[in-house]
Amino acid sequence: MRICLIGKYPPIQGGVSMHTYWYARALAERGHQCHVVTNARDVETNFRLFMQEEDWARCECSFENGGHVRVHWAEMTQRESLHIPQTSMAVTRLAGNAISVVEEFDIQCLFSYYFEPYSVAGWIASKVTSLPHIIKHAGSDIGRIAKVPITRKVYMAALREADVIVSRGQVKSELENEGIDNKRFWTRDSFKVPAIFCSTAPALDVIELSEQARRSTEYSDRVFGSLLSAGPIIGAYGKLGERKGTFSLLESAALLRSQGIDFSIAVLGSSFMDRDQRFRGLISELGLSDRVLQLPFIPHWRVPEFIRTCRCVVFLENNFPIKHHAPTIPREVLACGIPLVCSEEVLVRQPFSRLLVDNVNCISIANVTDAAELAKRLAEALADAPRLTAIGVAGRRVSELHESQIDFPGNYESLFQGVVEGDDKRRGKSIGSGDSSTGPADDLAAGTAESVARHRLYRCPERYASIVRGGNLGPLWIPCIDTGIEWDDNTIVSGIASSGGGRFRVQVSNGIRDILGLVDGKRSVSEICDLLSERTKHTSDRVRNAIHDLFLEGLIKFIV
Repeated sequence: MRICLIGKYPPIQGGVSMHTYWYARALAERGHQCHVVTNARDVETNFRLFMQEEDWARCECSFENGGHVRVHWAEMTQRESLHIPQTSMAVTRLAGNAISVVEEFDIQCLFSYYFEPYSVAGWIASKVTSLPHIIKHAGSDIGRIAKVPITRKVYMAALREADVIVSRGQVKSELENEGIDNKRFWTRDSFKVPAIFCSTAPALDVIELSEQARRSTEYSDRVFGSLLSAGPIIGAYGKLGERKGTFSLLESAALLRSQGIDFSIAVLGSSFMDRDQRFRGLISELGLSDRVLQLPFIPHWRVPEFIRTCRCVVFLENNFPIKHHAPTIPREVLACGIPLVCSEEVLVRQPFSRLLVDNVNCISIANVTDAAELAKRLAEALADAPRLTAIGVAGRRVSELHESQIDFPGNYESLFQGVVEGDDKRRGKSIGSGDSSTGPADDLAAGTAESVARHRLYRCPERYASIVRGGNLGPLWIPCIDTGIEWDDNTIVSGIASSGGGRFRVQVSNGIRDILGLVDGKRSVSEICDLLSERTKHTSDRVRNAIHDLFLEGLIKFIV
């Protein structure tokens, strides 16, 4: 297929740019020809990725099967764009560039991501070329910009004429209430964290990166502060701001420093000028200039290197006004096997939230704005390196479980094929179907013969499906050697037990053994639930869910 994608792209930072990059590359790897139309080189320095020569080369790619990515920068000279009052002409430049790309490369489908200016430009290009147009919204465009009456009129007009709208959940319902046909929606929008996010990713030389940026005329003012010569690094990346937990992190850092704890904080991030100045001012005011280092954003494909440099990575988004926002950053950190310290608000929005357990596979912060509590949790984490490592390992297993369920880029390939072929019956089936790629929190119960054979999974009694999953989602499966082992409140998870006429021993990793408080004596599921409920302040049902997920993740295994 020949596809034109109109949207954000490197060197723009952020999730939309990141997704567009990986969509194009993943489809190209499957033999499709992807042409990206973007105004990305217009981006302000505060939100510009620190791109080196080898990074610019990665913006385009070619594969032996004929697939490739070509980028068309929608640019004009200052003289060409001169008019009064002066504007960026972004919509016109993008639409005109897209039309030219359609004509030159015989494009079959237009895909635009983010309303302003990309979907408006895609709408215009679609009307001129009569090509099908797929629109995907993000969070801030539909949740903030589209709330303004004068802009909403334009965006709704574009949506009503789109062939397909990538949306789901509450936003989809709201758009349906405004008269958009349900059959226009495609809800199988899932994205797999790239394989480069892994526990074997090389570590980034943060000091070298800071020196490279300082030597750059464009990025020299994007570096601020320094790191201690030794001690663990707490990492953070993304935009700065109150709702990102940035200032609470600095306040908690000051408390840790007053306790004599050695640590540094490395931040890949920036924001609008006033927030940036407040961030730097607070660093100086709290006396943290020797141990907090601000760096420019880096390309997404280098982020795993940064994560692997850190003892733990924090993501503290809180009180975020766009309720359907589900950032990918937590999944990236988990995939790298580095402990994730994250706001509870964000964790519950993850598609696998039922698998996330505080102090087992992540560190959940209930109230990010409470700097004292945040400092306490960070101090506890830094003081026990083995335990922190165990949390990172457990988080990696959750990631593997979730990401393995995601059909990407197959889902997007099917979407484009359906639109390009113009098969209304087929498109109605895929577009009208539900969220079939949302991950193990909803789809783990599938339990196909293939997965059973591969993982030797055996059926969990039906009566526990509603208890551990919060609803009747069908049969669940647990890793066992013998079908005689069943899951119930009397199942022994430590020591020697008798089950199904045989004797079995349970093997538990040292980190999990410590976390659960397992001892040589026998403990039943009920006893463990009571123990963890008391220690973590979670309800018994929540803890039962956690124990069951330890079986699912393979952290607790029955062995003969």
